[in-house]
Amino acid sequence: MNREAKRALEIAAMSLKSIYPAATPEGIEKMFKNNEGMSKKTARQKQEDRLLRIKEAAEMLSVSPQTLGRYARNKRLNKVELTPGHPRNDGRIIGGAIRYKLSEIQRLITGGLR
Repeated sequence: MNREAKRALEIAAMSLKSIYPAATPEGIEKMFKNNEGMSKKTARQKQEDRLLRIKEAAEMLSVSPQTLGRYARNKRLNKVELTPGHPRNDGRIIGGAIRYKLSEIQRLITGGLR
């Protein structure tokens, strides 16, 4: 990779730091390499199917993580459970990994809440 391309990746990473603190030039380069050879439609679908952590999704919607959970309980937003939680003594389920599809978050942003 030439010097200009490396500099462009560094600039892209710096500009993404405000919305995605873990952005690195290497990560951005990997993202572009993963999308090489795909049609624009396929690359867009792959991006929309990306799973977001609770904090990332809440920041995109400008709500708290608790509000995001409320949206999921009220069926305003579909969640993806990667791992099941376990029950506590009082019957509540804790733990587990929950993610939200980027396309679902974008639907809420563009269409509002149902």
